[in-house]
Amino acid sequence: MRVIYVLHFLTFSLFVCVTSKAFELELPNVSGISRDLTGNLSVDQFFSLWIIFNDDDVQISDKPFTVLSPQNKPTISAEVILSHPDTVKETLLDHIVLGQKLRLDDVSGAFHFRTLGGKIVSVQEINGTLYANHAKVIIPRMDVSAGGVLVVLDDYLFPIEITQTESPRNTTRVANEEYTVLIPTDHAFQRWHPIDWGFYPFSVPEFTESVIINHFISENLRQDNIKDGQTVKTLGGREIVFTRNLFFLSANGAPIVRGDTPIHHGNLMFVSEVLFVDEAEVHKLHQKNKDKETPPLLAFPWFGAQFLSHAFLALERQRKFSHITRFLNLADLAPHVSGKGYSFFVPTDEAFEELGLGQAPDNYLSAGEGLDVLLNHFVKGRLYERDLKNGTEFLTMGNKTLHVSNGTDGIHINDAKIIESEIFVYNLGTMFYIDKVLFVNKTSLPMLKDETVCDDGTTTQATSLKTEAEQIPAELADVETFTDLLQEEESQSTEPGITIESDVSIKEEIPATSQMPKIQTMPLVDELNTEFRQHPNLNKMGQIPLSTVIKK
Repeated sequence: MRVIYVLHFLTFSLFVCVTSKAFELELPNVSGISRDLTGNLSVDQFFSLWIIFNDDDVQISDKPFTVLSPQNKPTISAEVILSHPDTVKETLLDHIVLGQKLRLDDVSGAFHFRTLGGKIVSVQEINGTLYANHAKVIIPRMDVSAGGVLVVLDDYLFPIEITQTESPRNTTRVANEEYTVLIPTDHAFQRWHPIDWGFYPFSVPEFTESVIINHFISENLRQDNIKDGQTVKTLGGREIVFTRNLFFLSANGAPIVRGDTPIHHGNLMFVSEVLFVDEAEVHKLHQKNKDKETPPLLAFPWFGAQFLSHAFLALERQRKFSHITRFLNLADLAPHVSGKGYSFFVPTDEAFEELGLGQAPDNYLSAGEGLDVLLNHFVKGRLYERDLKNGTEFLTMGNKTLHVSNGTDGIHINDAKIIESEIFVYNLGTMFYIDKVLFVNKTSLPMLKDETVCDDGTTTQATSLKTEAEQIPAELADVETFTDLLQEEESQSTEPGITIESDVSIKEEIPATSQMPKIQTMPLVDELNTEFRQHPNLNKMGQIPLSTVIKK
């Protein structure tokens, strides 16, 4: 059992860093690109970075692909790059196109495409030279096995921003130095795990790394030699105070499981709590990492679109988003924005009213061009403010391109200014509030259709139903003026083959047609009333005594 605890703790930091991405990676099958080929093309440095995915839960796809590989850069150290795994993964994904074999050798005019990382690449020819973003295309197309294409560039498509500072998890320790590790049990970690949904502090890699480092002590301690009140420093600079009584040994109040586990150059001890973690610290961490919080599962409004559902409910609680919520409510967006992992640029009510859409019907953006207007406010992928760099472009779900301008006057998406940034919808995605509706103006608004064309070619006019019931005219309100419909129908009956006689018997003849006629009967109310009024024992109260009926 202790072995399980050791493995859990020692691999926990790596596990969290890998799984902090809330999606499963899908990468192309590049097994057909040999080391000799990458060496001859001077792109082996780029492909050596792919080792960063070895510990990830990666799905290898058989789809066609294009890899845009930059040539080796002597100014960039692969060792330094690999010390920043998140940056490496982002860089690699920004140079992969999955599901398409690009033909840069046959370019006629400028065009754009989106990478696996979600960024937009612009290809254009300048003075006879082909460029992808600012990188010169050296080899526009090289077919490789496994159904892929290799494109060689002279530089990276997007700049790599790495500060060459040492990371504490990569610090090399002295070979003969001895350590003691206090390892929390599985139960200690599970105490901080939400039952169904909520915030798990160890989903924050930096916090997890700090906690783990502060469980390492740079000396070989044994339980029998530890004194009551003894204080030691961790590798992270925190203090651990040991307390001993007749029965227990504890570290900062957390009981230590009795017994040492000696290993080469050190010792392992097991504690029942995670040290340096408490409710107050987790609360502060939660406020800074709302994007790590898992959401409750919603069945309403759209079960298959959790991001859209939670975003809708969050916006519905704010008065300044009444227009976008009523448009979303009737739009068939769920099939297009299903699941999670989106960014939503949300126009305020003032943005819609500026276009004269304050009184537009709720279904104005529910289909066709109107639906495209809504889709052009969604981007696939969870964006942060740090991703909105000046000059960056993103492709919307409506297949339009967003241009980012990031300057001293704020961040603009096309001509709309971001007025509030990074509103996290749990770990499902991000919202950015903007002051204009994207891609439309007063002259390019979708047409408001009053007519609907049916399948048979006819046209129907759409009308609205009145909410108030019409009043009955005064001349019809007097019930005494109504004719007895049964008697009127009887007297005017002209149904073929039916003769109505005084004894209410029905004489029926088979009609010539195959449809049987309706059978109508004569009411006997008047005859019964006449017989009742002529009864000899009828008293003044209009009653017939029961005794007279029995005698009779």
